[in-house]
Amino acid sequence: MDLRNTLVQLVVDLENGAVLCRPQSTSTARGVIKGIQNTSVCTLASSLTWKAREYKEFDFNKDDLVWSVGGNIKPMPDHLKTDDFYAKKQLAQERAKYIYALEVYFQMYLTRVVDFYDQATETYIISELDQCNPLANYYTYGIQEYARVLDIHPETAYKEFKLRYDTQMLARMRNLAMFQKHLDLMNQCTTKEQLQDALKNANNEIWGKATS
Repeated sequence: MDLRNTLVQLVVDLENGAVLCRPQSTSTARGVIKGIQNTSVCTLASSLTWKAREYKEFDFNKDDLVWSVGGNIKPMPDHLKTDDFYAKKQLAQERAKYIYALEVYFQMYLTRVVDFYDQATETYIISELDQCNPLANYYTYGIQEYARVLDIHPETAYKEFKLRYDTQMLARMRNLAMFQKHLDLMNQCTTKEQLQDALKNANNEIWGKATS
């Protein structure tokens, strides 16, 4: 059971439990903590009805809040409302916004180059390819059925799928490397203007080098 899309992810200051931001995805949250020391991703059990009612009272980006073990959220005491806290909170929220945009752009690129349909079909095709042995002229029933319907030789079907798979995996690895590169650059930015420029540069590279 995958609950990642139903749970609230927060970036929290480990020194005092201060809630810095609520990113729009788990991967964005993990990206933010890579660039701010002494922070962590904390998960709230928002899929539980009674917890959801409790958390609904809070705006995790606007309110000044403190997280504690067990997913307890309380208003921040006044002595923690320092200039350093607000500066860190603003930085975390700005980075979260642009890191999420970066994530969306790279996902958009992947949907353009990856065409193995749904995850189950892709997993099945990879398993079929792994079981084939071209040197022994052995091809699985799945590959043979694909070849039969298209009226081609199983060897041709195998080579077609293998080429598509290898090409798409190369595109995914390139995509992952570029995402990591631009994530690291964003985590060096300290102003909104710098983040805007970083996102623009990333977008140019995605639709420039990424398409070559």
